[in-house]
Amino acid sequence: MNMRSSGHPISALTGLALAVAVCAVSSSAPLIAFAAASAPALAVAFWRNGLASVALSPIALGPRRAEVHDAVRGRRRRAGLFCVLAGVALAAHFGTWMPSVQLGTVATSTALVATQPVWQGLIAAWQGHRPTAAGWAGIALAVAGAAWATGADVGVSGRAVLADGLAVLGAIFAAVYTALGEQARAALSTTTYTWICYGVCALILLVVCLAGGVPLTGYTPRAWAAILALVAGAQLLGHSMFNYALQHTSATTVSVLVLLEVPGAALLAWLWLGQVPRSGALPGLGLLVAGVAVVILGAARASRRGPVTPALADEPPSPDRPRHPTTGPGRSVTAPPRRRAAAPPHRRAAAPRHGDPITTSRRRTTASPHHRTAAPRHGDPITTSRHRSTSPSGFPWSGARRALGSWATRGPGRRLSGRGLRRTPSSCVLPEAAEEWRVDRERHLQRPNFQKCRRM
Repeated sequence: MNMRSSGHPISALTGLALAVAVCAVSSSAPLIAFAAASAPALAVAFWRNGLASVALSPIALGPRRAEVHDAVRGRRRRAGLFCVLAGVALAAHFGTWMPSVQLGTVATSTALVATQPVWQGLIAAWQGHRPTAAGWAGIALAVAGAAWATGADVGVSGRAVLADGLAVLGAIFAAVYTALGEQARAALSTTTYTWICYGVCALILLVVCLAGGVPLTGYTPRAWAAILALVAGAQLLGHSMFNYALQHTSATTVSVLVLLEVPGAALLAWLWLGQVPRSGALPGLGLLVAGVAVVILGAARASRRGPVTPALADEPPSPDRPRHPTTGPGRSVTAPPRRRAAAPPHRRAAAPRHGDPITTSRRRTTASPHHRTAAPRHGDPITTSRHRSTSPSGFPWSGARRALGSWATRGPGRRLSGRGLRRTPSSCVLPEAAEEWRVDRERHLQRPNFQKCRRM
Protein backbone atom coordinates (compact mmCIF):
# COMPACT_ATOMS: atom_id res chain seq x y z
CA MET A 1 0.00 0.00 0.00
CA ASN A 2 1.34 3.38 -1.00
CA MET A 3 1.57 5.83 1.82
CA ARG A 4 2.77 9.38 1.87
CA SER A 5 4.27 9.01 5.29
CA SER A 6 7.94 8.37 5.46
CA GLY A 7 7.31 5.69 8.09
CA HIS A 8 5.86 3.29 5.53
CA PRO A 9 7.86 1.45 2.89
CA ILE A 10 7.88 2.80 -0.64
CA SER A 11 6.18 0.58 -3.20
CA ALA A 12 8.10 -0.99 -6.07
CA LEU A 13 6.44 1.25 -8.67
CA THR A 14 7.24 4.41 -6.70
CA GLY A 15 10.82 3.26 -6.18
CA LEU A 16 11.15 2.62 -9.92
CA ALA A 17 9.79 6.10 -10.68
CA LEU A 18 12.28 7.67 -8.26
CA ALA A 19 15.17 5.71 -9.78
CA VAL A 20 14.18 6.81 -13.30
CA ALA A 21 13.83 10.42 -12.14
CA VAL A 22 17.26 10.45 -10.46
CA CYS A 23 18.91 8.94 -13.54
CA ALA A 24 17.12 11.42 -15.82
CA VAL A 25 18.14 14.52 -13.88
CA SER A 26 21.66 13.15 -13.37
CA SER A 27 22.11 13.05 -17.14
CA SER A 28 21.46 16.78 -17.50
CA ALA A 29 24.98 18.09 -16.82
CA PRO A 30 26.79 15.36 -18.82
CA LEU A 31 24.52 15.99 -21.82
CA ILE A 32 25.23 19.73 -21.63
CA ALA A 33 28.96 19.06 -21.50
CA PHE A 34 28.63 16.59 -24.39
CA ALA A 35 26.81 19.15 -26.58
CA ALA A 36 29.37 21.85 -25.76
CA ALA A 37 31.58 20.71 -28.63
CA SER A 38 29.39 22.46 -31.23
CA ALA A 39 26.43 24.04 -29.39
CA PRO A 40 26.85 27.09 -27.11
CA ALA A 41 25.43 26.84 -23.60
CA LEU A 42 22.89 29.64 -24.06
CA ALA A 43 21.61 28.05 -27.27
CA VAL A 44 21.23 24.70 -25.51
CA ALA A 45 19.30 26.43 -22.72
CA PHE A 46 16.99 28.09 -25.29
CA TRP A 47 16.24 24.86 -27.12
CA ARG A 48 15.74 22.98 -23.86
CA ASN A 49 13.02 25.34 -22.62
CA GLY A 50 11.57 26.13 -26.04
CA LEU A 51 11.03 22.49 -27.00
CA ALA A 52 9.64 21.70 -23.55
CA SER A 53 7.15 24.55 -23.90
CA VAL A 54 6.10 23.25 -27.33
CA ALA A 55 5.63 19.76 -25.88
CA LEU A 56 3.30 21.12 -23.17
CA SER A 57 1.31 23.36 -25.55
CA PRO A 58 -1.36 20.74 -26.50
CA ILE A 59 -2.29 20.39 -22.82
CA ALA A 60 -1.99 24.07 -21.91
CA LEU A 61 -4.00 25.26 -24.92
CA GLY A 62 -6.47 22.38 -24.71
CA PRO A 63 -7.85 21.26 -21.34
CA ARG A 64 -6.04 24.10 -19.50
CA ARG A 65 -7.03 26.86 -21.91
CA ALA A 66 -9.46 28.55 -19.50
CA GLU A 67 -6.89 28.52 -16.72
CA VAL A 68 -4.26 30.04 -19.00
CA HIS A 69 -6.73 32.77 -19.99
CA ASP A 70 -7.41 33.52 -16.32
CA ALA A 71 -3.68 33.76 -15.66
CA VAL A 72 -3.18 36.17 -18.57
CA ARG A 73 -6.28 38.38 -18.48
CA GLY A 74 -8.65 36.98 -15.86
CA ARG A 75 -8.91 36.89 -12.10
CA ARG A 76 -5.60 35.01 -11.73
CA ARG A 77 -3.45 37.72 -13.24
CA ARG A 78 -1.48 38.04 -10.01
CA ALA A 79 -0.48 34.37 -10.25
CA GLY A 80 0.31 34.90 -13.93
CA LEU A 81 2.61 37.79 -13.01
CA PHE A 82 4.47 35.52 -10.59
CA CYS A 83 4.79 32.97 -13.41
CA VAL A 84 6.42 35.58 -15.62
CA LEU A 85 8.82 36.60 -12.85
CA ALA A 86 9.60 32.93 -12.18
CA GLY A 87 10.34 32.50 -15.90
CA VAL A 88 12.80 35.40 -15.73
CA ALA A 89 14.53 33.79 -12.74
CA LEU A 90 14.60 30.44 -14.57
CA ALA A 91 16.26 32.06 -17.57
CA ALA A 92 18.89 33.55 -15.26
CA HIS A 93 19.40 30.12 -13.68
CA PHE A 94 19.99 28.35 -16.99
CA GLY A 95 21.99 31.28 -18.32
CA THR A 96 24.50 30.95 -15.47
CA TRP A 97 24.54 27.25 -14.65
CA MET A 98 24.83 25.81 -18.17
CA PRO A 99 27.93 27.86 -19.03
CA SER A 100 29.45 26.72 -15.72
CA VAL A 101 29.07 23.09 -16.82
CA GLN A 102 30.92 23.82 -20.05
CA LEU A 103 33.64 25.88 -18.34
CA GLY A 104 34.32 23.61 -15.35
CA THR A 105 33.73 20.02 -14.32
CA VAL A 106 30.37 18.30 -14.12
CA ALA A 107 30.86 17.18 -10.50
CA THR A 108 31.73 20.60 -9.07
CA SER A 109 29.09 22.47 -11.07
CA THR A 110 26.33 20.02 -10.13
CA ALA A 111 27.30 20.06 -6.46
CA LEU A 112 27.37 23.85 -6.26
CA VAL A 113 24.03 24.27 -8.00
CA ALA A 114 22.55 21.73 -5.57
CA THR A 115 22.93 24.32 -2.80
CA GLN A 116 19.56 25.73 -3.83
CA PRO A 117 17.85 24.72 -0.50
CA VAL A 118 20.54 26.64 1.38
CA TRP A 119 19.75 29.83 -0.48
CA GLN A 120 16.04 29.19 -0.05
CA GLY A 121 16.59 29.08 3.71
CA LEU A 122 18.47 32.37 3.58
CA ILE A 123 15.70 33.96 1.52
CA ALA A 124 13.15 32.73 4.08
CA ALA A 125 15.27 34.22 6.88
CA TRP A 126 15.37 37.53 5.01
CA GLN A 127 11.55 37.40 4.80
CA GLY A 128 11.27 36.87 8.56
CA HIS A 129 10.99 33.05 8.69
CA ARG A 130 14.15 32.16 10.56
CA PRO A 131 15.54 28.64 10.05
CA THR A 132 15.89 26.25 12.96
CA ALA A 133 19.18 25.38 14.64
CA ALA A 134 19.50 22.35 12.37
CA GLY A 135 18.90 24.59 9.36
CA TRP A 136 21.66 26.98 10.38
CA ALA A 137 24.00 24.05 11.01
CA GLY A 138 23.26 22.64 7.55
CA ILE A 139 23.83 26.04 5.96
CA ALA A 140 27.20 26.30 7.70
CA LEU A 141 28.21 22.82 6.53
CA ALA A 142 27.15 23.57 2.95
CA VAL A 143 29.00 26.88 2.87
CA ALA A 144 32.12 25.22 4.28
CA GLY A 145 31.92 22.45 1.68
CA ALA A 146 31.43 24.94 -1.15
CA ALA A 147 34.40 26.98 0.06
CA TRP A 148 36.52 23.83 0.23
CA ALA A 149 35.58 22.75 -3.29
CA THR A 150 36.05 26.26 -4.71
CA GLY A 151 39.38 26.68 -2.93
CA ALA A 152 40.56 23.47 -4.51
CA ASP A 153 39.75 24.95 -7.94
CA VAL A 154 41.68 28.16 -7.28
CA GLY A 155 44.98 26.45 -7.89
CA VAL A 156 43.71 24.89 -11.13
CA SER A 157 42.77 27.89 -13.31
CA GLY A 158 40.77 31.07 -13.35
CA ARG A 159 38.30 29.41 -15.69
CA ALA A 160 37.44 26.84 -13.02
CA VAL A 161 36.87 29.59 -10.46
CA LEU A 162 34.58 31.40 -12.93
CA ALA A 163 32.66 28.17 -13.45
CA ASP A 164 32.21 27.78 -9.68
CA GLY A 165 30.95 31.35 -9.36
CA LEU A 166 28.44 30.85 -12.17
CA ALA A 167 27.22 27.64 -10.53
CA VAL A 168 26.64 29.45 -7.23
CA LEU A 169 24.73 32.19 -9.08
CA GLY A 170 22.68 29.47 -10.75
CA ALA A 171 21.76 28.07 -7.34
CA ILE A 172 20.72 31.52 -6.11
CA PHE A 173 18.52 32.13 -9.15
CA ALA A 174 17.04 28.65 -8.73
CA ALA A 175 16.07 29.55 -5.16
CA VAL A 176 14.46 32.78 -6.39
CA TYR A 177 12.64 30.79 -9.07
CA THR A 178 11.29 28.40 -6.41
CA ALA A 179 10.20 31.24 -4.11
CA LEU A 180 8.30 32.95 -6.93
CA GLY A 181 6.87 29.63 -8.05
CA GLU A 182 5.35 29.04 -4.62
CA GLN A 183 3.29 32.19 -5.06
CA ALA A 184 2.15 31.18 -8.54
CA ARG A 185 1.40 27.53 -7.69
CA ALA A 186 -1.12 28.61 -5.04
CA ALA A 187 -3.65 29.39 -7.80
CA LEU A 188 -2.41 27.53 -10.90
CA SER A 189 -1.87 23.92 -11.86
CA THR A 190 1.55 22.44 -12.53
CA THR A 191 1.01 22.26 -16.29
CA THR A 192 -0.07 25.89 -16.65
CA TYR A 193 2.70 27.11 -14.37
CA THR A 194 5.49 25.21 -16.13
CA TRP A 195 4.19 26.10 -19.60
CA ILE A 196 4.22 29.83 -18.86
CA CYS A 197 7.60 29.65 -17.12
CA TYR A 198 9.24 27.66 -19.92
CA GLY A 199 7.78 29.98 -22.55
CA VAL A 200 8.97 33.15 -20.81
CA CYS A 201 12.39 31.59 -20.18
CA ALA A 202 12.76 30.53 -23.82
CA LEU A 203 11.71 33.99 -25.05
CA ILE A 204 14.28 35.74 -22.84
CA LEU A 205 17.05 33.35 -23.86
CA LEU A 206 16.12 33.84 -27.52
CA VAL A 207 16.49 37.61 -27.17
CA VAL A 208 19.85 37.16 -25.41
CA CYS A 209 21.11 34.78 -28.11
CA LEU A 210 20.04 37.08 -30.93
CA ALA A 211 21.54 40.12 -29.22
CA GLY A 212 24.82 38.34 -28.50
CA GLY A 213 25.12 36.71 -31.91
CA VAL A 214 24.89 33.17 -30.53
CA PRO A 215 24.14 30.71 -33.36
CA LEU A 216 20.91 28.76 -32.90
CA THR A 217 21.41 26.29 -35.76
CA GLY A 218 24.19 24.55 -37.61
CA TYR A 219 25.05 22.01 -34.92
CA THR A 220 26.25 18.48 -35.43
CA PRO A 221 23.79 15.58 -35.26
CA ARG A 222 25.37 14.51 -31.97
CA ALA A 223 24.64 17.92 -30.48
CA TRP A 224 21.00 17.81 -31.65
CA ALA A 225 20.65 14.31 -30.21
CA ALA A 226 22.02 15.56 -26.89
CA ILE A 227 19.56 18.48 -26.89
CA LEU A 228 16.59 16.19 -27.62
CA ALA A 229 17.73 13.76 -24.92
CA LEU A 230 18.05 16.68 -22.52
CA VAL A 231 14.47 17.79 -23.22
CA ALA A 232 12.96 14.30 -23.09
CA GLY A 233 15.00 13.10 -20.12
CA ALA A 234 15.80 15.77 -17.56
CA GLN A 235 13.18 18.34 -18.57
CA LEU A 236 10.09 16.15 -19.06
CA LEU A 237 10.68 12.60 -17.80
CA GLY A 238 12.64 13.51 -14.68
CA HIS A 239 10.25 16.16 -13.41
CA SER A 240 7.20 14.04 -14.33
CA MET A 241 8.52 11.07 -12.36
CA PHE A 242 9.25 13.27 -9.36
CA ASN A 243 5.72 14.70 -9.50
CA TYR A 244 4.33 11.16 -9.64
CA ALA A 245 6.44 10.09 -6.66
CA LEU A 246 5.21 13.07 -4.64
CA GLN A 247 1.73 11.53 -4.73
CA HIS A 248 2.95 8.36 -3.00
CA THR A 249 5.79 9.46 -0.72
CA SER A 250 6.79 12.47 1.32
CA ALA A 251 8.31 15.63 -0.12
CA THR A 252 11.27 15.24 2.23
CA THR A 253 12.16 11.89 0.68
CA VAL A 254 12.00 13.35 -2.81
CA SER A 255 14.08 16.39 -1.83
CA VAL A 256 16.82 14.24 -0.31
CA LEU A 257 16.83 11.87 -3.28
CA VAL A 258 17.31 14.83 -5.63
CA LEU A 259 20.75 15.20 -4.03
CA LEU A 260 21.70 11.89 -5.64
CA GLU A 261 22.00 13.94 -8.83
CA VAL A 262 25.45 15.08 -7.64
CA PRO A 263 27.14 11.64 -7.43
CA GLY A 264 25.06 10.39 -10.36
CA ALA A 265 26.20 13.20 -12.65
CA ALA A 266 29.81 12.78 -11.51
CA LEU A 267 29.65 9.03 -12.22
CA LEU A 268 28.14 9.52 -15.70
CA ALA A 269 30.72 12.19 -16.55
CA TRP A 270 33.51 9.85 -15.46
CA LEU A 271 32.22 6.83 -17.40
CA TRP A 272 31.03 8.69 -20.49
CA LEU A 273 33.16 11.83 -20.81
CA GLY A 274 36.23 10.75 -18.89
CA GLN A 275 36.01 13.64 -16.39
CA VAL A 276 37.66 12.44 -13.19
CA PRO A 277 36.70 14.58 -10.14
CA ARG A 278 39.64 16.36 -8.57
CA SER A 279 40.73 14.62 -5.39
CA GLY A 280 41.12 17.89 -3.50
CA ALA A 281 37.50 18.86 -4.13
CA LEU A 282 35.90 15.53 -3.15
CA PRO A 283 35.85 16.16 0.66
CA GLY A 284 34.33 19.59 0.12
CA LEU A 285 31.67 18.17 -2.22
CA GLY A 286 30.76 15.51 0.34
CA LEU A 287 30.50 18.11 3.09
CA LEU A 288 28.36 20.29 0.82
CA VAL A 289 25.89 17.49 0.07
CA ALA A 290 25.67 16.59 3.77
CA GLY A 291 24.92 20.21 4.68
CA VAL A 292 22.15 20.44 2.10
CA ALA A 293 20.62 17.22 3.43
CA VAL A 294 20.65 18.64 6.97
CA VAL A 295 18.90 21.79 5.73
CA ILE A 296 16.17 19.75 4.02
CA LEU A 297 15.59 17.47 7.00
CA GLY A 298 15.55 20.41 9.42
CA ALA A 299 12.96 22.24 7.33
CA ALA A 300 10.81 19.10 7.15
CA ARG A 301 10.97 18.67 10.92
CA ALA A 302 9.98 22.30 11.49
CA SER A 303 7.03 21.97 9.10
CA ARG A 304 5.77 18.88 10.97
CA ARG A 305 5.69 20.87 14.20
CA GLY A 306 3.41 23.38 12.53
CA PRO A 307 3.58 26.62 14.51
CA VAL A 308 0.33 28.53 14.41
CA THR A 309 0.68 31.88 12.67
CA PRO A 310 -1.99 34.32 13.89
CA ALA A 311 -3.83 36.08 11.11
CA LEU A 312 -4.32 39.83 11.15
CA ALA A 313 -7.82 40.88 12.05
CA ASP A 314 -8.03 43.52 9.32
CA GLU A 315 -6.51 41.30 6.60
CA PRO A 316 -9.16 40.11 4.12
CA PRO A 317 -8.90 36.44 3.13
CA SER A 318 -7.64 35.87 -0.39
CA PRO A 319 -8.88 33.03 -2.64
CA ASP A 320 -5.32 31.69 -2.90
CA ARG A 321 -4.96 30.83 0.79
CA PRO A 322 -7.20 29.44 3.55
CA ARG A 323 -9.26 31.78 5.65
CA HIS A 324 -7.93 30.43 8.95
CA PRO A 325 -4.32 29.63 9.91
CA THR A 326 -3.08 26.09 9.67
CA THR A 327 -1.06 23.93 11.97
CA GLY A 328 0.69 21.96 9.27
CA PRO A 329 -0.17 19.88 6.23
CA GLY A 330 -3.82 18.87 6.34
CA ARG A 331 -4.59 20.25 9.83
CA SER A 332 -6.61 23.38 10.31
CA VAL A 333 -7.48 25.51 13.28
CA THR A 334 -11.20 25.85 13.89
CA ALA A 335 -12.28 29.43 14.25
CA PRO A 336 -14.34 30.34 17.34
CA PRO A 337 -18.08 30.37 16.70
CA ARG A 338 -19.57 33.68 15.76
CA ARG A 339 -21.72 35.15 18.52
CA ARG A 340 -25.08 36.61 17.63
CA ALA A 341 -25.85 40.12 18.65
CA ALA A 342 -28.36 40.42 21.47
CA ALA A 343 -31.88 41.27 20.39
CA PRO A 344 -33.39 44.57 21.55
CA PRO A 345 -35.54 44.39 24.69
CA HIS A 346 -38.81 44.87 22.82
CA ARG A 347 -38.07 41.85 20.58
CA ARG A 348 -36.85 39.44 23.21
CA ALA A 349 -39.19 36.53 23.79
CA ALA A 350 -39.70 34.76 27.07
CA ALA A 351 -38.45 31.21 27.44
CA PRO A 352 -41.14 28.61 26.59
CA ARG A 353 -42.84 26.91 29.51
CA HIS A 354 -44.36 23.47 29.81
CA GLY A 355 -47.74 23.43 28.13
CA ASP A 356 -47.10 26.31 25.70
CA PRO A 357 -48.31 25.72 22.11
CA ILE A 358 -45.72 24.57 19.59
CA THR A 359 -45.04 27.18 16.92
CA THR A 360 -44.39 25.68 13.47
CA SER A 361 -43.96 28.93 11.53
CA ARG A 362 -40.69 30.79 11.11
CA ARG A 363 -42.14 34.22 11.79
CA ARG A 364 -43.47 35.00 15.25
CA THR A 365 -46.58 37.14 15.16
CA THR A 366 -48.38 38.47 18.20
CA ALA A 367 -52.15 38.48 18.01
CA SER A 368 -54.26 41.31 19.28
CA PRO A 369 -55.63 41.00 22.81
CA HIS A 370 -59.14 40.02 21.66
CA HIS A 371 -57.74 37.31 19.37
CA ARG A 372 -55.39 35.74 21.89
CA THR A 373 -56.30 32.23 22.98
CA ALA A 374 -55.56 30.51 26.21
CA ALA A 375 -52.80 27.97 26.49
CA PRO A 376 -53.96 24.55 25.26
CA ARG A 377 -54.89 21.97 27.83
CA HIS A 378 -54.50 18.22 27.75
CA GLY A 379 -56.87 16.78 25.15
CA ASP A 380 -57.15 19.94 23.02
CA PRO A 381 -56.65 19.48 19.25
CA ILE A 382 -53.16 20.02 17.84
CA THR A 383 -52.75 22.96 15.48
CA THR A 384 -50.88 22.07 12.27
CA SER A 385 -51.26 25.33 10.33
CA ARG A 386 -49.42 28.59 10.70
CA HIS A 387 -52.66 30.50 11.31
CA ARG A 388 -55.04 29.22 13.98
CA SER A 389 -58.45 28.75 12.40
CA THR A 390 -60.85 26.56 14.37
CA SER A 391 -64.14 25.24 12.98
CA PRO A 392 -67.39 25.26 15.00
CA SER A 393 -66.67 21.67 16.01
CA GLY A 394 -63.42 22.70 17.67
CA PHE A 395 -61.02 21.02 15.21
CA PRO A 396 -58.41 23.11 13.35
CA TRP A 397 -59.16 22.63 9.63
CA SER A 398 -56.68 25.13 8.12
CA GLY A 399 -53.98 23.03 6.46
CA ALA A 400 -55.76 19.78 7.34
CA ARG A 401 -56.05 18.80 3.67
CA ARG A 402 -52.28 18.44 3.59
CA ALA A 403 -51.49 17.09 7.08
CA LEU A 404 -54.63 15.59 8.62
CA GLY A 405 -54.77 12.47 6.50
CA SER A 406 -51.49 11.04 7.76
CA TRP A 407 -52.03 12.40 11.29
CA ALA A 408 -55.45 10.83 11.70
CA THR A 409 -54.42 7.40 10.47
CA ARG A 410 -51.25 7.02 12.57
CA GLY A 411 -50.99 5.82 16.13
CA PRO A 412 -49.41 7.45 19.15
CA GLY A 413 -45.75 8.23 19.27
CA ARG A 414 -45.99 10.85 16.51
CA ARG A 415 -45.73 14.58 16.93
CA LEU A 416 -45.85 17.48 14.50
CA SER A 417 -42.86 19.59 13.52
CA GLY A 418 -42.29 22.42 11.09
CA ARG A 419 -42.12 20.13 8.02
CA GLY A 420 -44.55 17.36 8.94
CA LEU A 421 -44.53 14.36 11.25
CA ARG A 422 -41.65 13.10 13.32
CA ARG A 423 -41.50 10.07 15.61
CA THR A 424 -40.84 10.55 19.29
CA PRO A 425 -39.42 7.90 21.63
CA SER A 426 -42.08 5.45 22.77
CA SER A 427 -41.00 5.96 26.38
CA CYS A 428 -42.21 9.56 26.15
CA VAL A 429 -45.86 8.48 25.48
CA LEU A 430 -47.76 7.52 28.63
CA PRO A 431 -50.41 4.76 28.39
CA GLU A 432 -53.24 7.05 29.54
CA ALA A 433 -52.16 9.69 27.01
CA ALA A 434 -52.18 7.11 24.24
CA GLU A 435 -55.65 5.97 25.22
CA GLU A 436 -56.97 9.53 25.25
CA TRP A 437 -55.37 10.07 21.84
CA ARG A 438 -57.22 7.07 20.41
CA VAL A 439 -60.51 8.25 21.90
CA ASP A 440 -60.07 11.74 20.50
CA ARG A 441 -59.19 10.34 17.09
CA GLU A 442 -62.28 8.14 16.98
CA ARG A 443 -64.43 11.10 18.01
CA HIS A 444 -63.02 13.28 15.24
CA LEU A 445 -63.38 10.52 12.67
CA GLN A 446 -67.10 10.29 13.40
CA ARG A 447 -67.73 13.99 12.88
CA PRO A 448 -69.24 15.03 9.53
CA ASN A 449 -66.75 17.84 9.04
CA PHE A 450 -63.92 15.31 8.95
CA GLN A 451 -65.66 13.26 6.25
CA LYS A 452 -66.25 16.48 4.31
CA CYS A 453 -62.55 17.34 4.50
CA ARG A 454 -61.56 13.88 3.30
CA ARG A 455 -63.76 14.31 0.21
CA MET A 456 -62.22 17.71 -0.64
